Amino acid sequence: VWMSRETLPHVGNIKAFLWVMSKNMAIDAWRKVVNREAKLKQYLTESALEREDAEEINYFTLLDKAVAQLPPQQQKVYLLSRRHRMKQEEIANTMGISISTVKYYLQLSIAAITKQIKSDAGLSAAFFLLFVVV
Repeated sequence: VWMSRETLPHVGNIKAFLWVMSKNMAIDAWRKVVNREAKLKQYLTESALEREDAEEINYFTLLDKAVAQLPPQQQKVYLLSRRHRMKQEEIANTMGISISTVKYYLQLSIAAITKQIKSDAGLSAAFFLLFVVV
């Protein structure tokens, strides 16, 4: 008000003028806060999604590395079961082995993969992959 005091003589009702001016300043300040919070929330959401994507990629890289270290038969059984979604009976017929051997190879491969991931990435990765592996 002081900085624009030259225009005050043109104002008919000073009380109404001050009321509207203070209301507009309060609304502007509130909008700035809301916009700042919205931008911060968007930034945090985007950075969290980027971190989750990076962690997920890292976990799948660990999974691929662990699968690659399996013996050939276990690796084949695991990949047919988990990646190609074949049933144990189908795997047994395809590979020419018994269903009990398929079950045994799956148990061994899951145990080896879990152990490898625990040693490489720690417990949190193992919990994440528990849902992917099993």
